[in-house]
Amino acid sequence: MQHVAKCSGLLTAGAAALAMVLSLATVPGCAPGSIELGASSQRTPESDSETDTDTDTDADADGDADADTDSDTDADVDTGDPDPVDPDIDGDGYPATVDCDDGDAATFPGADEHCDGADQDCDGKVDEDAVDEPLWYLDEDGDGYGDPRVSDRGCEPEEGFVAEGTDCNDGAAEVNPGAAETCNRIDDDCDGAIDDDPADAPVYYPDGDGDRYGDTSAPLASCAVPAGYVSDGIDCYDGNASVYPGSTVWLTADRGDGSYDADCDGGETQRYTHVSTTGIWGSCCWDPGWVTSAPACGASANWVDASGNQPLVQQTCR
Repeated sequence: MQHVAKCSGLLTAGAAALAMVLSLATVPGCAPGSIELGASSQRTPESDSETDTDTDTDADADGDADADTDSDTDADVDTGDPDPVDPDIDGDGYPATVDCDDGDAATFPGADEHCDGADQDCDGKVDEDAVDEPLWYLDEDGDGYGDPRVSDRGCEPEEGFVAEGTDCNDGAAEVNPGAAETCNRIDDDCDGAIDDDPADAPVYYPDGDGDRYGDTSAPLASCAVPAGYVSDGIDCYDGNASVYPGSTVWLTADRGDGSYDADCDGGETQRYTHVSTTGIWGSCCWDPGWVTSAPACGASANWVDASGNQPLVQQTCR
């Protein structure tokens, strides 16, 4: 058992000996299968005294039945916000991290901008491209009225622009809808008419009887003299050409309204001027009047009455 003696000398006690057996294949004459053990070479197997204390706790039998019984019992309405870290307080669909005013539902990225001094669309600009921008009109002549053909939009007007765009001539400050019409052959007040109801127009009066004195009750302002009108409106009765201020006519009949005031002085100026014809007037009566000619006021002459009598009568003037 020569081989045993050599090999047994290499064996050591314990676990190390067992490990060495595997390496004996490299020792000449100790190749596996060539070892013969006799009775004297048999050893009592060593027991491994090293106890494996590595208690494996990795086998996670997850018994956590996570029964979340948290019920929202506060008085606030639970909006079901899935992200309490980044809430959307105003409910406009944009959380506080991107909403520049999460307390105003009308303010969020992409919202319509309005002319109110606030940044509704959260772009860092105020009142730009607002949906309610008014129109402003260029006012080159500075009269407060702009040219309707030149306009621009914006919450605030640019320099030289105004809100009113009804100027018919933006090159003349005296011409605009607020100007007074004057006699200058220009449409000063932009109403489409020239010299209509001008502020500086003279007043004319209708002269119905053609005595060159007009009726004071119907004045008309006009830049030109209208047909049938005169500039003097002091006629006291416009239905009788003999009646006017300064008239020297003595009325033998009322002027047309029961009055004998021919010279418009407020007093009656009646005078009998009719000269009677001779003989019978009609079939029964004489033609009343002076026999030969009308005497002056206060003078006397023969007056023929309807009966043919010819008394001496004093001329009456009033």
